[in-house]
Amino acid sequence: MQEKSRQHFGQFEVANQNLFGELTLDGRSTNLRLHSHDYINLLKVTDRCITGELPDSTKVTLLHCNIPPVPGRRSSRNDVSFFADIFPHHVVLGREHLNPDRPAIWTINWHLPDLSSVFYDFDAFGSSSQPEDFIDGILREREELTGRKVRRGEYPEVLYFSGQSEIFACPLGRSTLSVYHSYEQSMGGPGGVWLKSQTQLSLRFEGAVTFDHAIEQVHRISVFLGAVIGRPQNVENISVSPSQGDEHFGLQVLPSLPVRYEIETSRITPGPRDVLLDGLERPDEFATVLKHWFETHDEMAASRNRFWDSFRKQNYFDADRIIAAANLFDTIPQGLYPKKVDLSNDIQDAIKKATALFRPLPQTQERDSLLQALGRASHPSLKSKVKFWAHEIIEKHHREFPNLEFVIDRAVNCRNFFVHGGKPEIDYSGDQAIHTLSFLTRALELCYILPEFLRAGWQWTNTGYHPFGEFQLGYHHDLDRLKKAVESSKA
Repeated sequence: MQEKSRQHFGQFEVANQNLFGELTLDGRSTNLRLHSHDYINLLKVTDRCITGELPDSTKVTLLHCNIPPVPGRRSSRNDVSFFADIFPHHVVLGREHLNPDRPAIWTINWHLPDLSSVFYDFDAFGSSSQPEDFIDGILREREELTGRKVRRGEYPEVLYFSGQSEIFACPLGRSTLSVYHSYEQSMGGPGGVWLKSQTQLSLRFEGAVTFDHAIEQVHRISVFLGAVIGRPQNVENISVSPSQGDEHFGLQVLPSLPVRYEIETSRITPGPRDVLLDGLERPDEFATVLKHWFETHDEMAASRNRFWDSFRKQNYFDADRIIAAANLFDTIPQGLYPKKVDLSNDIQDAIKKATALFRPLPQTQERDSLLQALGRASHPSLKSKVKFWAHEIIEKHHREFPNLEFVIDRAVNCRNFFVHGGKPEIDYSGDQAIHTLSFLTRALELCYILPEFLRAGWQWTNTGYHPFGEFQLGYHHDLDRLKKAVESSKA
């Protein structure tokens, strides 16, 4: 779907006033300027929604508008006029207006730049290797259609589309996600002929939903796919269908503040062997993991958001990122961890004696902190939480990741240094600091997201140039370097 050009004039309805307006579509600089000779009562716009119409009959809906409380005023000797600048967070264009508060969305469609790497339908489009077998029939059909004689030459070409538009479909609660080819073709002529396709996502709802709900589902699925692909995805070409069963009757959605990630151009564009899940060759596995992601969203949303805040930074590593990567394990629901840590009888006895010694002392911050620490001794520590969550990797994939518990301990120690200070276990500021931070941070991120997929039924595979595939490839070398750094710091 082609975007509208930047500047449009039209009529807009504001608090029962029909006003002339100038709409500029320019991302963060999107703006609607209203003009009137009468006072514009902006306080009456309580739903932050403004509708209008362009000269070509395109209906415009401006959603989640930032509206000033009073209009601006211009005056001259013989005239007074009013104006207002309004910033909408979403502009919706099409054949009808959209009510943001009423469930009106039946389908939402969008595109992700690397989506085809997950659904690599290579043979859907192509050309015939033996066009001579088909060209006579095609030319005969063309002659019958046009009444013109088409000359057959020595080097014919036949392009094809298999005709299978839908690549994948999966029910998700009260909706169905499908992936399909959205293709265009030329009519031919002296300039040549072409077929172009873009892999699109479509989420169809069993019942109409609100605009905000539909947008939230797009974000949820796009984050999941970003983790699968190995880098964040910029959501593009959003459209919504307000009519059941009419997915092609779409309203174009233009976010004014779209989430935009700066994708590293130095990395290899991911291919079908570089992703964690293959939606084309192993669709059942993909569907199983995606369903689990949706079914557990409410429970795991905080942890997944923390993971994504870290992982989306791609190859940028610093102290804040390793702190966030470690702390996300504290946001995993406590019911998914053991309630108590098994302590030996000697340690339990020592805790009781220490508690008995500190409790009678005068109440101070130090005394209270020590008692709280003793009370937490039987609760899982951050290190034990990471290891418990990643136990399947530790136990079943020790060949790929030997001594992973050692790496986890070093990662949490690094986090503790940047949070609490004290003496660092190893040098985090030297020439090798960025390598250490990146290795330990990637280890924590891997220890979170791969168990998420494994819990859902994912089968471990080689992940090529996915960040975790690269992590696995260099793991033994980086582990040796980490061990040497720890030993060197003890010397």
